[in-house]
Amino acid sequence: MNGHGMQMRQKLIMQTSKMNKDCINDLIAVLDKHGYHYRSFKFKGQESWEQKILAIKNNPATYDAKTYSNMITYAEFEERGKDLKFLFLQMSPARKNWKINKDDIIRKYDNGTFILPDYCPDTGVMLDYGFGRNSVTELPEFKPSWEHKDSRKLISDRGYDIEDNDITNLEIISLAANIYRNKGVFEHRAQLFFAELMRQKTYFEKEIANDN
Repeated sequence: MNGHGMQMRQKLIMQTSKMNKDCINDLIAVLDKHGYHYRSFKFKGQESWEQKILAIKNNPATYDAKTYSNMITYAEFEERGKDLKFLFLQMSPARKNWKINKDDIIRKYDNGTFILPDYCPDTGVMLDYGFGRNSVTELPEFKPSWEHKDSRKLISDRGYDIEDNDITNLEIISLAANIYRNKGVFEHRAQLFFAELMRQKTYFEKEIANDN
């Protein structure tokens, strides 16, 4: 590619980048205008599943090893007011696989420096923290999962000295959100969202035309 071609390509990249930023800023302004909240949009069947999750939270199952691992854990669960989030930290296979120190993470949970949200911060869906008979569903939309705030790629690219199991770089989101976050780059996910908006636009236009 000659010098002129390189200049044209660079100019196109800059123009596209500005258009993308303007588009995102406009979308954010629309969300602010309409008072968007992460619980604003709910899919079919979501509230029914959430009622079941809430029912188990308020009345957990009695002891068995699959649900509580052992009697010592169950006794502490009882002492803590039947806190299913505590059980999640105790029993999570991912916590063990990532070598996240159990005592450290529970201590941070207790003092409020590590949050286990009631709802996924990305999708607004209620999280199902239970195991065994306290688990309501295996649908990824409702299952809690561990995620890095700064991705491993970002850490590597910027040369940060952060271990994979560093608690300060961990958060809990739904498994569905976790899968979605890790598929492609932001621009790709944004494009999928924009494509869905345009399909909805076509659908609404057809509805209006049929009404007329």
